[in-house]
Amino acid sequence: MSGVDTANYENLMKQLYTDDKIENEVYKDHAFFAMVPKFEDMEGIEWKVPVIYGNPMGRSRDFSVAQVRSLVTGVLPAAFIVTRVKDYSITTVDTEVALATKSQKGAFLEALTTASDGALQSLGNNVAVSLYRTKAGYRANVNVEPTTHATTFEIQLAEPEEITNFEVNMLVNTYAAATGGSPQTCDGSQSDFPVVGIDRDNGILTCTGTYDGSGTITAGAFITCKGDRAASISGLADWLPLVAPSATPFFGVDRTVDVTRLAGIRQDGRGKPIEQALQTLLTRCAREGGSPDSYFMNYKEWNDLNLSLGSKVQIVDLKVGTSGFRSLEIQGPKGAVKCIADQDCPAGLAYALTMKTFLLGSLGKAVRVFNTDNMTWLRQNAADGIEIRFCSYANLVCKGPGMNGVVQLA
Repeated sequence: MSGVDTANYENLMKQLYTDDKIENEVYKDHAFFAMVPKFEDMEGIEWKVPVIYGNPMGRSRDFSVAQVRSLVTGVLPAAFIVTRVKDYSITTVDTEVALATKSQKGAFLEALTTASDGALQSLGNNVAVSLYRTKAGYRANVNVEPTTHATTFEIQLAEPEEITNFEVNMLVNTYAAATGGSPQTCDGSQSDFPVVGIDRDNGILTCTGTYDGSGTITAGAFITCKGDRAASISGLADWLPLVAPSATPFFGVDRTVDVTRLAGIRQDGRGKPIEQALQTLLTRCAREGGSPDSYFMNYKEWNDLNLSLGSKVQIVDLKVGTSGFRSLEIQGPKGAVKCIADQDCPAGLAYALTMKTFLLGSLGKAVRVFNTDNMTWLRQNAADGIEIRFCSYANLVCKGPGMNGVVQLA
């Protein structure tokens, strides 16, 4: 072997992706992702998470009744059998570009660093968004059917705040329902929509394609990134569903036997002042034995709360690793609760969480370099370029759903 290639030049490259680097890049501005406890040894084929949702009911003031009941009742356990979810982010750099920027004179490692940082951030962003959503993998809903247009067409989001979930060059699909069905089309045949423009003020995606009379994108349709459908992390929307779950097993558990203790607390706070809505959910959580210490909400709701509190506002600054977050403090039945803004939280919802009941389980870091062979940079097999891969093998776990809740806000 001769010349400069990734095999011999790697020894002269800077070590870019230490744990601190990943913490810096991935957790910045993603509050729940930063704060949720991590378990980085999620080995084996699956993770068994036991929950006790009932005690033995062999009790009565009549001894004989208590004795009979003791024979037919006992501890009521459930076990969520949680599996990991795969996620990847890959970027490539032309070899000539990499070599042309190998020294400080030619922008030392600029191409490799910029491309790699971007790929890492892309994966981290997706994990952060997924932590709030369901396994279905959707990021937003369509507001209205796009208008007829040639070359490009626009998809308007039903909730403009969710525009933070999208980036230029994403490849998206839309579906009529969160699960099941076929992808919708813009012209009767094209169902993959490359995002070529984003209006972040009005929540509009501009996509490549001709939208005509054969287009089938409907109001309310679910927007996903290609490849993510039904393959995402089971986030807060799965563990604490806004609508009480059916008997369909969730990680092997029929949650209808005790919906609150196995699927959390739901509160409809629409039409109420935001303070009242948040306090009501905290009271219900306390009644069920929960001690929520953190409220996560979108920036829009956080601003509403801040304005509503007025002179009563209490500000608490939080430090998580190298990330910092500002919270508003409100009082619940069991103490102070920090209200934290997170762009990944869907607008119109707020989650009251007892943080010790959650874990983000993963194989190694939740977002990591794919370098099990100790090769950070890979030479492309059929092209004159260099490839770097990032991966995530993770899922969210809740050890006590009944100690947490979600409130729907105005």
